[in-house]
Amino acid sequence: MPDRDSQMERTQVVHRLLKLKRVHTSSLTARRMALPSAMIIVGAGIVALVAVSPLALRMIGSLPGMDWARLSNIGQTYGAASALLTGLALIGVAASIVFQVRADRKSVV
Repeated sequence: MPDRDSQMERTQVVHRLLKLKRVHTSSLTARRMALPSAMIIVGAGIVALVAVSPLALRMIGSLPGMDWARLSNIGQTYGAASALLTGLALIGVAASIVFQVRADRKSVV
């Protein structure tokens, strides 16, 4: 009888492990679905904001004392600053790639 009891215990352990694996797999599937779902929600939010922006600009433009020419000049100034920062960021990315290539060459040799 001890042989049969130990076999039953082993069977129970295997069943518990399989149950844990199923639970782990389902939580893994939920995690895998979380990122695409979040990306879809964020994308839909961005599309909604872009769709509503003309209406918001029309309401803002109807406010008294709104000077669109001045606001346009301010926006163009920020555009120039943005272009400079983007150029610096591109130089940083290029330098990073060069350093990575050099490090990879040293590690191979």
